[in-house]
Amino acid sequence: MWNRLCSHQKNFALKAIPLKNNKAREFAWEVQFTNLTTLKEAIQSNINLFRYALGPTIDTETLAHRIAFSEEPLDEILHHDLVLTGIILGFGTQNSLIGGRIETMLSQILTRDCAPYLPKSLLMHSKKQHRLHFYTPECFGGYYLEFAGGSDLPSEPRYSFLLPSSHDANLEEELLSLDAKQEPIPPTLYEKPAFVFGAFNIDGSNQLFFTTL
Repeated sequence: MWNRLCSHQKNFALKAIPLKNNKAREFAWEVQFTNLTTLKEAIQSNINLFRYALGPTIDTETLAHRIAFSEEPLDEILHHDLVLTGIILGFGTQNSLIGGRIETMLSQILTRDCAPYLPKSLLMHSKKQHRLHFYTPECFGGYYLEFAGGSDLPSEPRYSFLLPSSHDANLEEELLSLDAKQEPIPPTLYEKPAFVFGAFNIDGSNQLFFTTL
């Protein structure tokens, strides 16, 4: 229906891709409705970040066309980069940088254990209140035992060593400092359909974003 009625216009693109290797073992689709002009603007204004993660020869037109029209899932195109994904989804550069960093910390906690263990267990043993305080050692132990028993878990083996930022002594301090930058989201954005994301107050750009939404 879309191809028949809307193929003449060049401003928007719609595509649906069957997801491969779906862990839930259910039939699923990734559906993308793209505003091509906005997509190109988001890529061009952050082109150096995209080139750093995807390769120095990446250009805006080629990448935007691949995202909008290729038969590839967005994660594969962006090499599963959380920051680039946030930018493409419209959360803005600062929100994507901080939100991607926090999600990376989360992925480092729920992993199949490998040495050194301390960076992964530090946030679980913490007595301070932060967004990941509900991940306790008992919680992680349950995940690990289920995996050892053959269950299919959302955790994956990761062997990268995540270091804290240069301003923080450890990952716990970094997470607390990032939490302190979180900005309250207007209640109207939680009404259905909800638009939930992580907003972080650094450069003041969220207020215009909130108003637009």
